[in-house]
Amino acid sequence: DPPAFTGDHDELLRSLREHEMDAGPTPLWNAVAAAMDALADQKGRRVLLVLSDSKDNPVPGAANTSLAAVTARAEAQEIEVYAIGLTGHVRGPMPSPAPAPTPNFMVQGRGGRGRGQGGGQRGTAIEPVIPMRNATPDPGLKKLADESGGGYFELEPTDGFASTFERIANELHHQYVLAFTTTTLDDKVHALKVNVRRADLTAHSRKTYVATPDK
Repeated sequence: DPPAFTGDHDELLRSLREHEMDAGPTPLWNAVAAAMDALADQKGRRVLLVLSDSKDNPVPGAANTSLAAVTARAEAQEIEVYAIGLTGHVRGPMPSPAPAPTPNFMVQGRGGRGRGQGGGQRGTAIEPVIPMRNATPDPGLKKLADESGGGYFELEPTDGFASTFERIANELHHQYVLAFTTTTLDDKVHALKVNVRRADLTAHSRKTYVATPDK
């Protein structure tokens, strides 16, 4: 990832291409916690966008973060989480610990095309055929988004992201700040519910707040 927050598209693309990780576990909540660490010193409203096509599957035995822990951080640090879960069949390695099948290869040779298991036919170019797998986003993504006042979306691989990103950006630019004074400053989590009078409207808001003495 870039060393600092940036809006430079070239830098973001370079980071995505150069820091692509090999197939392995999916420490989803660890990654969310790391992103929250990066947001900790940012001023103003803090929003986190999470994209995932797998359930949380961290390295066994490691110091891993739980869904409850990142939800509590979102509440305490007022971080709004938007999440996009990818569903359906996608191309890519099988998530650990499921063993990935041996990929087939397309071999281009003088006699045309043929299939083999990583060799055996002489040719000029070898291109792996990446297997299909079923994308199953973690149900905790929706819970985290709902609790923090953000939004959750599920997309098929053919849906594209542009319209969803546009919707998220539109929501972020058309939000209201509602303030109230509480007489209880006990540093505990309290339930919060926002209702609207129109039946055709739905309010997206945080479900809780922390009554800290310094706020």
